[in-house]
Parts: sequence; C-alpha cells; structure tokens
Amino acid sequence: MAANYVTSALEALGFDVQSCCNELAFWALRADDHPDAYDAWNAAFHHRNTSPTVHDVEWCNALELISLSLHIDNRSAEAGTYLQEALAYKERTLSHGNKRVYESLVGVARALVAREKHKEAEAYLRRALDGYRRLFLEENKESLQTISELAYILACEGRSCSIREAETLARQMLKMRERGF
Repeated sequence: MAANYVTSALEALGFDVQSCCNELAFWALRADDHPDAYDAWNAAFHHRNTSPTVHDVEWCNALELISLSLHIDNRSAEAGTYLQEALAYKERTLSHGNKRVYESLVGVARALVAREKHKEAEAYLRRALDGYRRLFLEENKESLQTISELAYILACEGRSCSIREAETLARQMLKMRERGF
C-alpha cells in the first residue's frame, strides 16, 4: 500500500518512477534486504512503458541478481524462489525455443543441486539439454555444460542406472571436447 503512495508521489513530482525504483532496489540489495529489493524492482517493472505481454529483460535480470546475492549468502532455497519466478515469466513472455528459457532452466537446476535435490534438478537439466539440442543442431558449449552438470547429478544420485548414464554422458562430453568444444 505504501509503495503505491510513494510511486504516486514520485510521479506527481515529475520523477522517472522506473529509474527511482531501480535505484532503490540496488540500495536495498546492497543492504541485503532482498524482499525490499524485489518490491522496488517490481514497482519499476509495473511502471515500464511496454505491454505486460512483452518480455522485460531488466525484470528477469533483477530476479536473477537477487537470486545470485542469496546464493552468495548460502540461501539457496530463497534464491530458487526468485529463479522459479524468472523462469515462469520467461516461459510466459518469450517464444517457444528461446535460449534464455533454457538458461533459466539450468539456473533453477543449480539452485536445486545446492540444496541436494538432485532428482528435481535432473528434470530441469533434461529439459534444458533437450531444448539446446533442438535450438542448436550442432554441438555447442551450452549443451556441453548442461551434459556435464547432468552427469554430475546423476553420479550423485548413486543408483546403478544413474551412474551408468552419468558415465555415458561423461564419455559423450569428452568426445565433444576432443572435437574442440
């Protein structure tokens, strides 16, 4: 409620509300006040001059920046919440097959791995790898990195079938590296 009054006052005084909110968000983030940083960037997001169905890179970057700050503080569960929101937003606003969606899938998987939720992370990495393979018909660094992370979590699961698949992926990764990736 108070945020509405503040943004209304800023508008009435002729300030660029989006810029002011962005600046407030950075101050909050520097103070490790992640909820206030989120609220400020959310206010900036709602004062943009584009349609709500148009993808806003700054909003996604803000969510990912909050997440990174939380990861640094070893608060992976909270970080995952912001990454999930960024992923959901990208899936709503970007075209099917967009590389940024796959990057977000990998980011969510990494947050899950940090919390030792390997099975859940596996599903996100498989989706990302499948997407990268459809997007890039040839081998590429994104696929290589995703294969590496998938092999790691499969090995961590410790089941014999997972370990066999991890070994297969590791061999595939080595062949890709031998070819220059």
